Amino acid sequence: AGAPPGAAPGQGPSAAAALPPALATISGTKVSFKGLSQADLEAFKRKAEELEESPPPAKRQRPSRPGGGKSSKLSTLLKRALQRVMKERCAKEFVKPVNEDVIVDYSQFVKDPLCLEDILEGVKKNLYKTWQSLLADAERIKQNAQAYNAVGAGMYAEPLVAVNADSMVIKLKQELALAVRELEALGGGKDLELRQLRGAVLNWICCEACGKWRAVSFKLPGEGERWVCHMNTDKRNASCNDPDHFDGVEDDALDGGRGGPASRPPGAAAAAS
Repeated sequence: AGAPPGAAPGQGPSAAAALPPALATISGTKVSFKGLSQADLEAFKRKAEELEESPPPAKRQRPSRPGGGKSSKLSTLLKRALQRVMKERCAKEFVKPVNEDVIVDYSQFVKDPLCLEDILEGVKKNLYKTWQSLLADAERIKQNAQAYNAVGAGMYAEPLVAVNADSMVIKLKQELALAVRELEALGGGKDLELRQLRGAVLNWICCEACGKWRAVSFKLPGEGERWVCHMNTDKRNASCNDPDHFDGVEDDALDGGRGGPASRPPGAAAAAS
């Protein structure tokens, strides 16, 4: 708001007396009403009184998201895992929706399209209540990629895309498996399904400094190469102070630790029998 035409600093005593006290200052600046006609002054007074009587504008509310509210702890974990996967090279074809203006025959092979951005949006809306439901949607992306890119299928089919989709799902499984302790803490107990998944998609290696076993997503070093916890690429488990990953509940999927079955974590054979 500004002063009326002809206004200048300094409040004129006769004009100020005729106006409500709150009108002596407009936007922090004192104004004078000298030179205004009586009609203009009355019009200004009426407008100012209307403004004074109007209720303050309602505070703007941020629209709520369906599924609601703040991100849950589970959603935070799932979001972290998914965002790491989305940065992988194998996931680049699946981050955004397929452009059906370009891939014109896509809908002939895929009836229920989905991309990683869609899944991420669902995570942000707290729509995923379990890690399994997130993984199921990632599997759906893989199935769509396989359907369109099968030999003799889509006009623009590329078999490598289906291979990348499989790698993308494996990466997500690895991220979920690496978060087993955090996911179990939310669930209130051991998750045998997730631990079996961990045994299937991760490698096992023993720290030569502390003797603790680690489930890792990278290729194991060769025989004779020293490995210790601080070399772990998963920085959540890169300290000898972190608890041992193995506690005797995994199954035969533990085969494949450095040195083969003989290098399984202590108790693995008993857990599998």
